Amino acid sequence: MSKMRKGGRSRRSAGFVAVNDGVRPAPKDLIVPADRLPRGKSDTAALKANPDELTKAVVRATEVFGDEDAAFRWLGTPVAALDFATPISCLGTHQGAMRVNDVLAQIEHGVW
Repeated sequence: MSKMRKGGRSRRSAGFVAVNDGVRPAPKDLIVPADRLPRGKSDTAALKANPDELTKAVVRATEVFGDEDAAFRWLGTPVAALDFATPISCLGTHQGAMRVNDVLAQIEHGVW
């Protein structure tokens, strides 16, 4: 039996996504391993995040920071430009995802 972190998904169910006609295995490139998610208050935020927006944010943050580990750290760290919310907590809405992308663009261009 697999272990579960408090508030997290079991490893057994993490590889499936809901679709209109039921549940099917998720594509390998869309699965974020549980041990790569930020720890702390943002754990529940990661579960509320839109999976598509989360995937796009991870890819974009990795492009900006040049390292996937740095991207995951940033996603779980409060950011002043997001009113001290964690970027991952903003990914539950389209507007929040746009704010995260705006901040990443600002970081890329040296504003932050």
